Amino acid sequence: MSLPPIANHGTIELSRKEQELALQAASSLSQRYPEIVLPSYLVPFQVQQIDARPTLHCDDLTAITRPTTCKSITFFQERARLRAMDGDWVVTSFAHDVDYDNYLCDALHLGAVQWLHPTCPIAEKIEDRGLLLAEACWEDRRARRMLVNAIRHQELAYIHPHIGTQAIWELALLLSEAAHRKIFVIAPPAGLAAMANDKGKFAQLVGELFGSAALPQTSVAWNTAHAAHQLRGMLGHSTAIAIKLPSSAGGVGNLVWPINKLSGLSLTDLQGVISRNLIRIGYCEGDELVVSRWEQPVLSSPSAQFWIPASTAGDPVFEGFFAQLVDATEGRFIGSSPTVLPEPQGTQALHRCGVIARAFQILGYVGRCSFDMLLVGERIEDSQLLFVECNARWGGTSLPMTLVNRLFGSYQTQPFTIATLALLPNSHAKVTPYANLLKTFDTLLYRPTCTERTSAMPVSNKYVYLDPQRTRAAYELTYLSLGQKSSESSSTQKEIQHILSS
Repeated sequence: MSLPPIANHGTIELSRKEQELALQAASSLSQRYPEIVLPSYLVPFQVQQIDARPTLHCDDLTAITRPTTCKSITFFQERARLRAMDGDWVVTSFAHDVDYDNYLCDALHLGAVQWLHPTCPIAEKIEDRGLLLAEACWEDRRARRMLVNAIRHQELAYIHPHIGTQAIWELALLLSEAAHRKIFVIAPPAGLAAMANDKGKFAQLVGELFGSAALPQTSVAWNTAHAAHQLRGMLGHSTAIAIKLPSSAGGVGNLVWPINKLSGLSLTDLQGVISRNLIRIGYCEGDELVVSRWEQPVLSSPSAQFWIPASTAGDPVFEGFFAQLVDATEGRFIGSSPTVLPEPQGTQALHRCGVIARAFQILGYVGRCSFDMLLVGERIEDSQLLFVECNARWGGTSLPMTLVNRLFGSYQTQPFTIATLALLPNSHAKVTPYANLLKTFDTLLYRPTCTERTSAMPVSNKYVYLDPQRTRAAYELTYLSLGQKSSESSSTQKEIQHILSS
């Protein structure tokens, strides 16, 4: 089976006015950004229906990273394994952990996959070779032969990437021409994915659809001098200001300053502060920046998870709201869990997200998409719903959510929390390699029995540990805590640290 299970949380019945709004938005976007339309030479590889044939999962991260962060995020390639079905292929630039794969395959019954570890000889810098996965699949002769042969023998039918990039689409073209048989892409057109992921362009779309009150005060700056000017204009209207890289993921491209750190500075000094801090997150002078108010008080940071099929295959599917665990200092994503939004905010969020998802679908979007929001105010019942960004890609919530769907049919039957824990130096050896982790947490690991797999009863106090390469590279432990809500995450982390220190 090629496509992992999707949990339909509820049908969005868009009104005629909302349908017209989506159609108008799609028309406006295609005129403003003609690059979002898939080029005619790539249209033959656009998927219309997805069946049970095998898929190549290639999580090329080039589009959402910067030079200074290359070494620290390569491990995210490994997460593609969570959506890979039996008989699929998974590409990473590093050797996979056999014990981890055996745990997923044998203990969690996720099926066997074919791993592929190509190298990219065309990368100019050694650190780039771990990111250019799409190019590596073609430039690495052994990998190319394996993929072409699989396509010829109908053992490979789709490419399902982390994000739809030009390199992914061109890989489909090259492989199809070499194999004389088409391989289809489960992703939006590259230009559309780039536009949707751009925080500035998305903010403009939200403002045009729902008004400026639907998002924090936001502006796009052409460079650091313009950003300093924009920032100064917001100083009297907020307690904190954020400057963001337009297309970064997980909050790693955010810089946040309290107003008292910036008040009284000249424009020249403001630009100096901005420039010095932007260097550490890989900013190149002259690139665009997004300047926005850092809203407070934030009661919740919900994310709406969607699956958008081809327009010929049905309407966008809403899979649910998730409460994101976010570092309050810089907005870095550290986890999430399912949530229910209060009314009327829940219905408002559902319909507004539905309008945007439908507009994207009209433009040819296929695949995973989510929308990050804020509930801002003193009380939850009269809080204001604000859009923050669109994640036109797979991510830290959608992949574990999909894993829970695979384990239990639907995550809605199983309370869980996704979290990341920074490891203490003396605990690192206990969880690397993955075989050590399996031994250390033996009785706490989730290993479903036949009874559990057929029972409707939720599992409690069991863990699934993910991303072994992340543990090696970043000294962080990512885990799925079954049977626990986000409010209990601190006690869970204390339990894990206690086990590691004993």
